Amino acid sequence: MKLCARFYDPQQGHLFFNGVPMDEIAPESLMSHISMVFQDVCLFQDTIRNNIRFGKTDAMDEEIIAAAKKACCHDFILTLPQGYDTVIGEGGSSLSGGEKQRIAFAAASMLGPRLLVLDEPTSNLDAGAIRQLHDMIAAMKQVGMTIVLAEHRLAWVQDVVDRYFFFEAGQLTAVWTAADFAALPETT
Repeated sequence: MKLCARFYDPQQGHLFFNGVPMDEIAPESLMSHISMVFQDVCLFQDTIRNNIRFGKTDAMDEEIIAAAKKACCHDFILTLPQGYDTVIGEGGSSLSGGEKQRIAFAAASMLGPRLLVLDEPTSNLDAGAIRQLHDMIAAMKQVGMTIVLAEHRLAWVQDVVDRYFFFEAGQLTAVWTAADFAALPETT
């Protein structure tokens, strides 16, 4: 995941973004096309509105609300004392893990990235929120966004993921397609 975000460069070989080696792209240019939501979400001690529009400071309220609806957090935001103007504690300490994650999804989708990197996105979500995340990923995929997803629970993504890469001890051990999953017996 950190290679996709170019926090590190590979020790050998190359990673490509739209056919161009990532190490040949200026970091600022690359990051304008990539959004990330990591397992440990970090939010700012600021309003929910400002946390969602962090990467697009000129975003209008309609855009912020649309991003929140896409990330399935609009309804819970409206239940907060000041709604979108509720100030959250440092790191989002006044929110649950799932609420923080959904706000981070809204902020990531606000940018309309070409590549969305999600690290264990279901780690803090309940079953209902996982279903909503599934729908959000399916919708983002429909508009041509590439999503790189690290996940241990595969059942919820089987019908929205095109390729599965299995790693063990840092080594690629298998590559499957959705057809490979469909061919498994029901009991597996």
